[in-house]
Amino acid sequence: MPRVKCPHCGAGNQDATEDDTCWQCGNVLGAPVARGAQPRPAVFEPGAPTQQLDPSQMGWLSSNAGGVSQRTIAFAALIGVCILGAIIIVLVYLLLSRPAV
Repeated sequence: MPRVKCPHCGAGNQDATEDDTCWQCGNVLGAPVARGAQPRPAVFEPGAPTQQLDPSQMGWLSSNAGGVSQRTIAFAALIGVCILGAIIIVLVYLLLSRPAV
């Protein structure tokens, strides 16, 4: 099974030739890639100011997103497990303490 890597998006195309289209981006695999102005890679510049992230743009990471916290869910699960354990212990005790017939 020949595998052709798309020069446009980098996706692997199985059982493909250069005349087929890419499954991911839809471009012809053999078509030339337009090499326009490429974005510059991020480079650390010692004198550049630190860029701060805005918490309101972080979506689900923001602390004021609302909803139930993970700590609350973990605490509720712990209480549920303790109650279930106590019920099992009581049932086992009651079954074992019955007089033999």
